[in-house]
Amino acid sequence: MGLLSNDTQVYFSVLSAIEGHLRAGKLKALAVAAPKRLATLPDVPTTAEAGFPELFTGTWWGLMAPKGTDGKIVERLGTEVRTALTNPAVIDRFAQLGMVTGGQTPAEVDARIKKEAASWKYVIDSIGLKPE
Repeated sequence: MGLLSNDTQVYFSVLSAIEGHLRAGKLKALAVAAPKRLATLPDVPTTAEAGFPELFTGTWWGLMAPKGTDGKIVERLGTEVRTALTNPAVIDRFAQLGMVTGGQTPAEVDARIKKEAASWKYVIDSIGLKPE
């Protein structure tokens, strides 16, 4: 990893990939790109607290179904997943991994995908990035 050899000075990563290096003191977390501080890194500020309120990125997972799946099935699956994500054991396990549980409706996930796509399009266009 370029960060450990000092070839790279700043790096965005999921916590699970660098947690061992943080605990060993080989890396220092500057901020977490999350809406609130992580229970596993309580002394590390959020990006907003560090002075970058617009910098919010991160890994998130969504459960998808093939296009054309019956809406009733999609809604039921969404309801069951959101219910599971309220289970204290599930919340605790995710927290141990440095993750925060969510639970959005299918419509909210669709809106999030569209919003993030537009945000990244803006970044790509503003720096003139072109596919190779």
